[in-house]
Amino acid sequence: MQLAPVTCKNCGNRFQGKYCNDCGEKVYTEHDKKISHFFEESLHFITHFDNKFLLSFWLMFTKPGFVAKEFSEGKRKKYFSPVSMFLIGVVIYLLFPFLQGMNISFANHLNNNNYLHFYALENWAVYKATAQHISLDALAEKFDHLSPKFSKVLLLVLIPLTALNLAILFRRKRKYYFDHLIIAAEFNSFYLYFSFMILPLIVTLFSKLPGINLDYGDSVLFLSLQGAITLLWIGTALRRFYQVKYITVIWKGLLFILMYLIMISIYRLILFSAVMLFI
Repeated sequence: MQLAPVTCKNCGNRFQGKYCNDCGEKVYTEHDKKISHFFEESLHFITHFDNKFLLSFWLMFTKPGFVAKEFSEGKRKKYFSPVSMFLIGVVIYLLFPFLQGMNISFANHLNNNNYLHFYALENWAVYKATAQHISLDALAEKFDHLSPKFSKVLLLVLIPLTALNLAILFRRKRKYYFDHLIIAAEFNSFYLYFSFMILPLIVTLFSKLPGINLDYGDSVLFLSLQGAITLLWIGTALRRFYQVKYITVIWKGLLFILMYLIMISIYRLILFSAVMLFI
């Protein structure tokens, strides 16, 4: 049955059908305004969201780089965006932090044994304490109280920084920066969920068992497991997403890890500076 022409209430265009062919506005009927339709739409959104999220989450662990590859090729309808996956992870991490994660204590920032240590930070700390007429211990207490709030928000800078590393390593692939952002988002999502939620949760559950005393931060077993699984994930994801040979995956994967460690040092500096400016 041919529908009668209607005038779009949004742009004034005359058309036939349920959606305006000029601006995309939907033609609302009496059924759309019923409370039953509201619940139908809500149920559809929740189930659709859950299915996409759970599928993408499962594939992120079982087929590293697959969702990012599909997404960058325009096959996005049935997958959850890797960037959205990361943002949800940050929200969950904010609400249920098992570890400090990327948060770094005041003492750790000023530890001369840290790689790529920025010596200017100590002078800045002394200057700040003197200006506020407080001791370094008091400044450290204020810093450690404020730092977790900044660290979890600043997790967002990891995606563009990681994408920059990948764009440099795989520049000959001539991909858009957007493509590097997508695989960077999937990697950081995996690292966030796996290292800061799943493994700490496993350690917490095991530590409740009689006669078992585990500390995630001090456990060589779990740290080794984390490193091995992360390396395997990176290698598999890079090979799948960039379509490169195994030998290329090995040396570029190792180089990526080195660049990522340098990036974490940059993150440390950004975090320290942000917290110090607001103390």
